[in-house]
Amino acid sequence: MSQDEVKDTVELIAINATGIGLSLTNIDAVIRTLILVGTLIFTIVKIVKVIKDWKSES
Repeated sequence: MSQDEVKDTVELIAINATGIGLSLTNIDAVIRTLILVGTLIFTIVKIVKVIKDWKSES
């Protein structure tokens, strides 16, 4: 695993953990939903980027 892959993985885990952590606190349901949707979109974008990079290397 390269340094960039490790950085991306840690960043992805941190974003998702933050989203889950904030969603478990006693905040309004709308904000909780927005946080979870935001982390989901971020994760999907990251996965698509990794797949595109992987295909371009092949």
